[in-house]
Amino acid sequence: MMTRFVGVMAWVLVFGIADLTAQTPVRAVLLRPWSPTASQTSGFWGALNGGWSSFGSTPLVVDTATFATSFTPAALLANDPDVIVLADPAGGTNQYTAVERLAIEQFLAIPGKRVVGTYVTFSFTGIDNLWLLPWFGFDPNLTLTNTGIGTPSMNILAPHPVLNGLPDPFTTSGYQYVQVPSDLSWDPADYSGSLVARNANNGGIVHYFPGPSHDAVYISFMPEYAGGLDDQQLMYNAMTWSAASQPAISLSGTPTIGSTVTLNLAAPTSALDLYLLALSEATTPGITLGSGRVVPLSPGPFFLFTAGPNPVLLSNIGVINGSGVAAPAPTLIIPNQPGLVGFTIYAAFVTFNAGAPDGISAISPPLAITGM
Repeated sequence: MMTRFVGVMAWVLVFGIADLTAQTPVRAVLLRPWSPTASQTSGFWGALNGGWSSFGSTPLVVDTATFATSFTPAALLANDPDVIVLADPAGGTNQYTAVERLAIEQFLAIPGKRVVGTYVTFSFTGIDNLWLLPWFGFDPNLTLTNTGIGTPSMNILAPHPVLNGLPDPFTTSGYQYVQVPSDLSWDPADYSGSLVARNANNGGIVHYFPGPSHDAVYISFMPEYAGGLDDQQLMYNAMTWSAASQPAISLSGTPTIGSTVTLNLAAPTSALDLYLLALSEATTPGITLGSGRVVPLSPGPFFLFTAGPNPVLLSNIGVINGSGVAAPAPTLIIPNQPGLVGFTIYAAFVTFNAGAPDGISAISPPLAITGM
């Protein structure tokens, strides 16, 4: 015992206490990105590798070289990163092969893994990575194009850890183009996750999707192309924040008129807390709490109707169970009214705990639901 104590003390004297308690770094690996050694991008990745402490307390290691040109399922699983980053691959004329597709799909089937995509992830002239769309929570039938960003100013739509440390609005100084649907706008029918930031013309977006095992962040612009401090903060957050502790809401079923869909609520840090789920026709202006936090639902008549017991949103009040989920999950009955086709509503929930600020322990991001 004394020998072990002396050894530990020697380590402390030589290396310092911080080394004994250092966090395990988040490991991210780029998969066939747009040139990571080009002057426009190498400085960006270097700034994150060497200066991650400027953006948060979680150490970050970004591997830009190992899979820059190719990878296999066995190699990716052996490398075992926490996050894979698809940094403008199609823009670099990199179409993933069938073997590489299998590698990505096997990786994302592992619980707790994340994928981050930027700019031209999905398609470019002659390059087809459109099979990736559902993995990011997007409509698999989308037709995409590229266009100028319009305005680089991004408005924050809802509080989310991927936006930690960013002003509202924040500004991208990266490549001033975006990948967008063919109508030049990311609209609620295009995605099933949460839009947490966007610019004025809905071309520049930050989208978060909680998948069945993985989660995904898509940034429609290219922060890594000579991006500034806001871009670096955004990418640091996208790779390092822990989804395991964040509230999330997702949809099971297709929201066609006359049908019933399930809303899956997860609040891992709010086990045994009461929850309230409600709907609104808009996310802004939200409900600002005394602590400055915002519930991302506009408090209009529809919100007030669904915030209590009602015949449309069932089990919207309950208790998060010991596993951190709502069980039974709430259900939404969609009336068989043709006028609801194309109409979008938003769902969000809060959990209550007397010891939390404002008595609210968790606030979910909003989920857009568009009638079909």
